[in-house]
Amino acid sequence: MTLSLQQCAYYETCLQAAEDVGLSGMSDVTAPSASLLDVRGLSYWAGGKLILQSVDVRLARGQLVGIIGASGAGKSTLVKLCAGVIRPAGGQVLVEGRLVQENRKAVAYVPQEDIVHHALTVEEALSYGGQIRLPRETTREELEGAIDRVLNELELTEQREQLVASLSGGQLKRVNVAMELLTRPSLIFLDEPTTGLDPALERRTMENLRTLAHGGRGVMVVTHATSSLELCDAIIVMAKGGRLVYWGALDGALKRFGVDRPEEIYEVLEADEIPADVTRGRAAPEPTLGGETAERSSAPKLTRDGAGGGFCGECGGSIDSGTSFCGHCGQPIIEVITDPELGEVAVVRRSSVVRQLGAVLGRGLRLLLRDRRNLLIMFGQVPLIALLIIGLFKPDVLEKTGGRPGDSLQLLFMLVTAAIWFGSIGAAREIVKESAIYMREAAAGLRSSVYLVGKYLIQALVVALQTSILFALVVVFRPTEATIAVIGLCLAILVLTGMVAVAMGLVISASVRTEEQAASILPLVLIPQLLFAGAIVPVAAMSEPVARLSALAFSQWSFSGLGIALDMSGRISADTAFASASRFGTAFFGHSVGLSLAILSLFALVFLLSTWLVLRARSE
Repeated sequence: MTLSLQQCAYYETCLQAAEDVGLSGMSDVTAPSASLLDVRGLSYWAGGKLILQSVDVRLARGQLVGIIGASGAGKSTLVKLCAGVIRPAGGQVLVEGRLVQENRKAVAYVPQEDIVHHALTVEEALSYGGQIRLPRETTREELEGAIDRVLNELELTEQREQLVASLSGGQLKRVNVAMELLTRPSLIFLDEPTTGLDPALERRTMENLRTLAHGGRGVMVVTHATSSLELCDAIIVMAKGGRLVYWGALDGALKRFGVDRPEEIYEVLEADEIPADVTRGRAAPEPTLGGETAERSSAPKLTRDGAGGGFCGECGGSIDSGTSFCGHCGQPIIEVITDPELGEVAVVRRSSVVRQLGAVLGRGLRLLLRDRRNLLIMFGQVPLIALLIIGLFKPDVLEKTGGRPGDSLQLLFMLVTAAIWFGSIGAAREIVKESAIYMREAAAGLRSSVYLVGKYLIQALVVALQTSILFALVVVFRPTEATIAVIGLCLAILVLTGMVAVAMGLVISASVRTEEQAASILPLVLIPQLLFAGAIVPVAAMSEPVARLSALAFSQWSFSGLGIALDMSGRISADTAFASASRFGTAFFGHSVGLSLAILSLFALVFLLSTWLVLRARSE
């Protein structure tokens, strides 16, 4: 398309206005938009495969749009791109005239996975979610008012005190929507919210979405159900290869595909026998807030000039304001922009760090205490493991007189192994099990650093209690003549070891996609901690490259730190037979306890930094 001199001057004016008000990233916006959602030439690649190709869609305020299509046609990808969850390979998504990445506060996205914790009540879930999402100046009264508003809007008031886990499928979906409505978004995207619901609940859910849309929002929903499509103001039909083949009213789709019922559209798509004229002249209804629609044809956009008229986007000819057809090329005009909003930038006001951290900690502790079965497993295993360790050794194992150095070293190694086990096993599942919740909260303003600190502090508290109980039981039944200060130092080393293991587990949890993947990777990182600790094979007996590499196992610093605190070097020297056979040498226990503590702390910081970088990369 060739632009006239007048058009070029107009676009230059628009871009200059954007620069004057500091709209970063707006240089590629080709023209202002009056649509709530404006998708232009959207495409997406994944794994070297084109998932979505050149999609153009608009969604207006007050409109409910359903997305249907063949499996693998890119329906879920489309809503993720529109919601700013993932970035497109080409094209752009504008929300209220701005790139979606710059206006994410106006967008709500409800994925297929639940974004609320099942062990909380509905009110608790919304309260914690509000503390994380709403601006820092929000008072407690305003938060409660927001909760009352969304519960009333979605007819969930009676379920306020009910556990999320006990809700019906339809109620659970509405709670997920309620969480997103706390921030009053303009656009709501839902990925298959009716999956698994019976026909009655599916109908009720779609009616709720229609009410939300006609209350002044834009709603786009991916669905496989066809019985309630007549409730939509428009439908989008996606074909194999990520092609948009229809956008418009349901009646128009039935006519274009040559079918009588919506479900028959799927048969046409699966057979890949789409009529040639389906993709031409797509129509999208223009809704009013009352729900009435007036169908209009897909056509070029009219862009305004300074006099109130404009230029046809197809031929560049001048057109008077209010004209429905171009007098030069005869093309219908779908919108007339008389007052594009270029002058204001949405400022995302996040909740304060203190409030977010309080919400993450409070919610995490409440979830921990509610899961009694998991608590029983976590703390029930501690005395069992302690009894097994105690039963392996004689009562004088830790005493300088009577105890053998080899047995003492084996006991210390088992304590280190148990601390690493306690810390890593729970942390490896902690983030991945609620990845959908984290992604939505991160998009709504949750700081990844706050989330990580909250998770780490709770897991560190748990492992500190577990390790302390274990060590106390072992010392009571296998006493040592060491001073209270030395015993306290040993406990500090073990607790810090468990905390490093927590940080390592969080790296795993943040890096995988499923809990099964975390369980598969965990042995791969635990086994080196056992092999390179220096207990099974002393470092002095390792080959030179492996000996140097083994220093990267934090278990080695924990084991050597405990040995230094209990003067194992002196005990080994006193037992000449063991000293000559063990090959521990003098260097392994030759540094200070402070060095062990410092290096363990460094390991924890490196693991936490790595986790933060992964979380930040996933949420951007």
